[in-house]
Amino acid sequence: MIERDLLGVVPALVVRDADFALGLRYGYESYEEDYEGETFTDVEVMQYIADNLSQRRFDFDQRMSVFAGLPSLSYSNNVGFVVGWLGALMASALFLPCLLLSVLTVERPALCAPCATRLALDGKR
Repeated sequence: MIERDLLGVVPALVVRDADFALGLRYGYESYEEDYEGETFTDVEVMQYIADNLSQRRFDFDQRMSVFAGLPSLSYSNNVGFVVGWLGALMASALFLPCLLLSVLTVERPALCAPCATRLALDGKR
């Protein structure tokens, strides 16, 4: 139920908020250009999200916009970037499915069998 409700929010934001839509596109493209093929742990994903939604990152993005002579973007651009990056990560099938639960919940679930196997195989490479 909650997943369906959350998924309905993204299209509405894309239509109503140009900064969110730009961030969404850039987040997806950033993943494809810079991270495609990498496997991430839940801790790495949560750290990436925290870094990109931090005040420090927002302030840096604002300074870079001024430096480049571009208009400032709202914080929704950062939120869109993270949503786009996460979407690309999940679409790549390199994000361990049960780890999504640890992003969405406070409790840390045990790894499911496919994820445990995947982590074991990645550790042997």
